[in-house]
Amino acid sequence: MTKLKNLSDVELDSATLAAAKNERRALVVVLEHLAEVDIRKSFSPRFESLAAYAVGHLGYDSKSAWRRISALRLMNELPEIAPAIESGTLDLTKIVLAQNYFRNEARAARAPTVAEETISFFATDVAPTKATLTTAAKVEILTCMMTQTSREAERSLVLQSCGPDKLKRPDLVKPLAGQSNEVRLILTDEDLALVGELRGLLAHKLPNASFSEIVSAALNEAVSTIKNRKSGRGENSSVGQKRGAYRQTVEIKKRRAACDPMRVECGSSPDLVEKPEKDGAVPAVGAALPNSTVAPAENVALMKIAKAERTRCPGAALKRNVWNRAGGKCEICGSRFALEYDHRIPFAIGGKTTFGNLRLACRNCNQRESIKIFGPRLSNNVGLCPEVMSNNNHSGTAELLIGK
Repeated sequence: MTKLKNLSDVELDSATLAAAKNERRALVVVLEHLAEVDIRKSFSPRFESLAAYAVGHLGYDSKSAWRRISALRLMNELPEIAPAIESGTLDLTKIVLAQNYFRNEARAARAPTVAEETISFFATDVAPTKATLTTAAKVEILTCMMTQTSREAERSLVLQSCGPDKLKRPDLVKPLAGQSNEVRLILTDEDLALVGELRGLLAHKLPNASFSEIVSAALNEAVSTIKNRKSGRGENSSVGQKRGAYRQTVEIKKRRAACDPMRVECGSSPDLVEKPEKDGAVPAVGAALPNSTVAPAENVALMKIAKAERTRCPGAALKRNVWNRAGGKCEICGSRFALEYDHRIPFAIGGKTTFGNLRLACRNCNQRESIKIFGPRLSNNVGLCPEVMSNNNHSGTAELLIGK
C-alpha cells in the first residue's frame, strides 16, 4: 500500500488496469486447472464433488464455486470463449446466465425420463419437444452477449427463451430458525395442478395439508421409489411379475404352436423355461449335463450362477446384497451421490459379476478407480452407457444405476 501512495494518478490507473488483466488471466488459468482436476477426478475420495472441492479445499464460497464450475463446463464445450473470458468481454455473470439459458432450452427439448414415466406424481402429458441448440447457435448467442451489459443480456435471453419464467428468478434457499428453510422456486400451471391433485390423493392421510406437507410427502415417495429401483428391490414388483408372466405365456404359446411335446408349467419361473436345443448348443436349463453326475436341480443352480458371472449387469438379488453390505453409500468415500455398481476388477479385462468383485461406488470414485487402470483420457466419457464405454475400450467398470 505504501508504494501505491507514491504513484501518480496516471501510474495508478495503469497499474490497476494491469492488475485487472492479470486477474482475468488468472481466472482462465484457474478454470483450466479445475477442468483438469475434474478430468482426473483427483478430488475424490476426499471430496464427493468438484463443487465440494472448490469450497472445502480452494476456499471459495458456494456461489463463487458454482460460477467457476459453470464457466469451466462451458469452456470445455466451447474452447473458443477462453480469449473472451481473458479479455473481460465475457464475465462469470454472463456465463452463468448463458448456462442457465442453455439448460432451460435443453430441458424443453428433451424427452421424458424413465423416472418421470415411472413415478406416479410426475406429469404424463409432455409438451412437444423442440430442436436443441447447436454449437453454432450457442456461439452466436455468446457473441451477442459480449457487446451487452449483464442486464441487457438477461433481458435478451428471457425474450428468446421458451420458458422465460424459469430464467427471470432463480431458485433460492434461505435458512430460517431451527431446521426450517425458505425455498423460492418457479412452478408452471401444470405443476400447481399436480400439487392440487396430490393434495386430493392424500386427503385421508393428510387432511388440510399445507403446501410444504404436500411437497414433503411427494419427496418421500420419490426418494423411496427411486431408491428401491436403484437398489434392485423394485425389480420384483408387481409390474415386473406381470411382465415375466406375459413373457412366459408367449413362450408357452410358441411351443404349442410348434407342436413341441415339452410341457411347461404355468407357475414355473421364466428363467427356467426350456428352449429348443440346436446342434452344438448348451443343454437346456434343468436338463442333466452329458456324462455328468450332477442332478438336474443342481445343474440349474450352477448354470444360472455361471451365466450371471458372465453378464455385465448384476441381477436383482445381487444388487440387494451389495447395496445392503454397503449400507446404501459409496464403499470408498461414503458418499450417497450418483451411486453405481462397480467391478473391482473391471469387466472389460475379465472381472466377473460376483458379490466379491462388485462394490457400491459413487460416480467420482468409480471414475477415479477407472483412471488408475485405463488413464484419464480414456475413462472420462460422461454420459456414455456402460456398453458403449466397453466397446470403445473405456473403463467399463460400472453398471449405472440411473434408468435401471
